[in-house]
Amino acid sequence: MYDMNYRITTKRNGVIIIDTDQTTENTRYLPLISINIETSFQNLTDFATILMSGFQMNNCLNLERFFKTGDSIKIELGYDKVLVNEFEGYIDKVSYNKNDFVIKCIDALYLYKKALTSKEFKSISIFNLCQYVSTEVNSEFKVICDIEMNYDKFIINQATGFDVLKKIAEETKFNIYFNTEKKELHIHPPFVEKTGEVIYDFELNVEEYDLTYISKDDKSLKVVIETTDKNGKQFKFEKGNAENNSDIIKLNLSSISKEQAEKLLETTYNNNFRDRYEGSLTGWLIPFCSPGHTAKIIDKDFPQNRSKYYVEAVNTIFSENGGKRIVKLGFKVG
Repeated sequence: MYDMNYRITTKRNGVIIIDTDQTTENTRYLPLISINIETSFQNLTDFATILMSGFQMNNCLNLERFFKTGDSIKIELGYDKVLVNEFEGYIDKVSYNKNDFVIKCIDALYLYKKALTSKEFKSISIFNLCQYVSTEVNSEFKVICDIEMNYDKFIINQATGFDVLKKIAEETKFNIYFNTEKKELHIHPPFVEKTGEVIYDFELNVEEYDLTYISKDDKSLKVVIETTDKNGKQFKFEKGNAENNSDIIKLNLSSISKEQAEKLLETTYNNNFRDRYEGSLTGWLIPFCSPGHTAKIIDKDFPQNRSKYYVEAVNTIFSENGGKRIVKLGFKVG
């Protein structure tokens, strides 16, 4: 039997405010109820929600002294005093829900909620646009981008850094995410970035699962891209066939060239037209898993489905009932 451990560290203006290091004898006690961490490339940001008891013996604990909006926060989880960094970001909101104290956190996207100077770009690459945003919000984050795509025109008008990143993500469906620990802002095509590998054996380290195997031959797909070039001419590109809206991927881009739209159409279609699992499996804190991991699935009941799949999202839950990961699987990658 493993002993569960956690460590929550907060800093304000670079000064440590609280550190619940359970690996030492001088542990600061917190009335922790649960920790819930949601990670997904599709969300633009990772979320963490910490729930604590706000009262003890009918006395308010005044926990807001230790947790304030804007404080940096780091959450580590593990067993037998071996901890893994699960989340790093900033406190976005603190509140009381009846007798519970709730701390809502987001990753480094918090820094990009600052207002930008209004500006119009006649032609700018996605890399340079994100670099401009990072500079405007005084971020020290390095932009890591492997996408060669230009906007013929991009307008920033009464917008924040978050608004610009959200617009790019919604228009292109690219993976945009932060590595807060390394101070990096990443922009990549979907399902390309590999963050690690993990093995899930249904007889060994899977508590439960709700998965449906979908063959690409049994599912329709259609990709539609609409854009306007720098001269104001509208274009529409389509590939594939589908009748249900759920099988149609629509991209509405502000202003890119015809050649770039055609390239994006092919890439988006090929990335999504694959065999896949729909649903999720539930494991424990070990092994560690995050979006972008390649999950090797071993299922003796259905050996034909034994393969590697792309991890799209992970929800990590830590409480007195134990630690677990709910892993959402996606496309087959090998």
